[in-house]
Amino acid sequence: MQEDFHYYCTAVLARAAGFTPKDALTIGYAAQYVDDAVESEPIHIGDIKFDPTRTAHLGLKAFEWGVQKKVFIPFHFIPPHEIVTGRESFVTERGKLIQNRQVNKQMIHQLLDEAFAEPDKEIRLCRIGIALHTYADTWSHMNFSGRQDEENDVARIQIWNRKNNKWKDAILKNLVYDYFVPKIGHAQAYKFPDYPYLRWRYKQPQTGKTITRDNTALFLDAAVSILNQLTSRNKSQAVNPIPWLQLEKKLTRCLSNEKEKLEDRTAKWVEVFGDFFTPSADYHYDKLTWREEALGKGVDWQDNKPGDFEKMHFELKPGFYRKNWVLFHHAALKQRHYVLERML
Repeated sequence: MQEDFHYYCTAVLARAAGFTPKDALTIGYAAQYVDDAVESEPIHIGDIKFDPTRTAHLGLKAFEWGVQKKVFIPFHFIPPHEIVTGRESFVTERGKLIQNRQVNKQMIHQLLDEAFAEPDKEIRLCRIGIALHTYADTWSHMNFSGRQDEENDVARIQIWNRKNNKWKDAILKNLVYDYFVPKIGHAQAYKFPDYPYLRWRYKQPQTGKTITRDNTALFLDAAVSILNQLTSRNKSQAVNPIPWLQLEKKLTRCLSNEKEKLEDRTAKWVEVFGDFFTPSADYHYDKLTWREEALGKGVDWQDNKPGDFEKMHFELKPGFYRKNWVLFHHAALKQRHYVLERML
């Protein structure tokens, strides 16, 4: 999933569940920032060094098991259950709650329990957002894992053409991604699992199965599940929650929007749901906002090479340790520890 779901949709669902506009946007921002937090080395801030928790990674380092274990698996491709013997599956399954059978509860539901139980309210909002990112990804990333393995092999991707109602081979993607892209996550499937409007299918060489995905239907299912999670867990704070039936048509309109450019799709969310947050809050995502609040200007790093952060020095601003950017990294570290403690 991309910014249109992780930030815009998640914020709408949190608002519908009764969170204030400010808190709902904090949850949505944390959910999206999981895909933008590429800071990974200690950063000089005043006389201290701050250790961020990296939650996103691209490039050759993805081949390293340390990146797969610390970034991909805890935040984007959570295993369905604890890894105890090494024979358990690493392949992500979409969230499904098994009532009254705690021993079989999926790890993602345990993670949500932990997030909502966080005693510090500001860190709790960030933990909820981060956990909801991982929860939402169990729909878009299901059948893939965060490790390099044959289980992530993808062949013959086809896209459904809505104009002529026919399947069309994604020829270039099949040639390039099948032969030159590693079998990590959904890398061989390109970004197709993340586009909310797409209907597509692919072959799993390992099993011989053809997997068909209607992303709009999947994302709607993720949305109603997130709303249910938020509403059921937010009862003590909920103020006039909005039921699913009042949201479904608007959400469908946004998720089925076939604009390829992300900015065009996010504009639709602002058009349809902007009144959920205005005039008291700004329903807009900028990946630099939290960084700049904590560190000031000049923090627009896309990625870093070893030693880059060593050269950066920032002023220690008043209230630094309560800035959302700092709280996010604390919350992310807690989620990483929680997942890794349940793996071999």
